[in-house]
Order: sequence, then structure tokens, then C-alpha cells
Amino acid sequence: MKLAVENQRRTALASMAAQSSVAAAVSDDAVKAAYDKMVADFKPATEWNASHILVDSEDKAKELKAKIDGGADFAEVAKANSSDGSAASGGDLGWFGAGQMVPEFETAVKSLQKGEVSAPVKTQFGWHLVKLVDTRETTPPTLDEARPQIENDLRQAALEAKITALRQAGKVEVNEDAVPAAAIRDGNLLTN
Repeated sequence: MKLAVENQRRTALASMAAQSSVAAAVSDDAVKAAYDKMVADFKPATEWNASHILVDSEDKAKELKAKIDGGADFAEVAKANSSDGSAASGGDLGWFGAGQMVPEFETAVKSLQKGEVSAPVKTQFGWHLVKLVDTRETTPPTLDEARPQIENDLRQAALEAKITALRQAGKVEVNEDAVPAAAIRDGNLLTN
């Protein structure tokens, strides 16, 4: 029991020491500086908003494409025919960026104009008809949106720096002969 209490005490002291070590790292000035660097390094990327219809054969995809080209509503055709979970929402996939869709699907989306529907596209999931709804460029988050992550990153960096400094300044000696290996499995040592 004494050992458990001592371990709890040491854990609490270590936690308090860690918190005090990193508190100064998370100032408004430090957060602002990190945010300014993040925004300066930000590179906009294209995102796409697309819908699709997924079917199991090229013939079915061609048949549905002909209906859409003939004036049928894409969303209604998706609801009635698509075999995936997006069917209920008219095939809406929402916004996504590069690398989030299988390559064949992404290539098809990139080749479309807003409002255009692709020819049938084969992927590992089946045959798709893809409609590009819209595109946009990403923007950096606001300072308020980024603040929690920046604060966490600053705390983590400060803690790692403190631990590195303590390790370099300290001298640790390990006497491997002090405790016999069999003692590790002796549960009675923990009850004293």
C-alpha cells in the first residue's frame, strides 16, 4: 500500500512539474506567432463537391446516363438506382480533397465542368456516374479555430524540450545486480 501511495504522489508531482514547465510556452504571443507561421506556410488546395450513382454494370451505368442526358434529375436517378449509402441523399458525397477518393473516381471528377455528368467510370466498387456540383479552394482556419491545436502543439514541444534538457543534464546509473530478475514476478513485494 505504501508503494502505491508513493507512486501516486510521484505521479502527481511529475504532473504538476510538467504543467508548470509548459505553461509559459502557451502565451497569446506564442500562439499568434505559431498561427502567423501556419498561415504563411498555408498552400490552398482544390476541393470538390460531387454526387455519384453506383451500379454493378457498365450497361446499367450507360442506361442511367442516357436518362440523365435526356433530362432526368440526377438526384432522383441516384435515389432510385444507386447501390451505396449516398443514394438516400441523391448521391451527394459532400466536399473532399485530393487523395480522399479512389484514383479513377478522382480523375473523373477533375475532368468535369461544374454541373457536368461523367461517362461511366469503373472502380473497385463498381460503375459510377459522377456529377461535379462545385469546386473551391481551401482556406486556412481562423486563429480561434486553430488555437486549441496550436496550444496543444506548443505544450507538447515545450514538454519534449524540458524532458530532453533534463535527460542531458542528469546522470542516471542503473545497477542491474541490485534487484534479481525473479523479484519482478514476486507479488509479495508490492504489498508491503
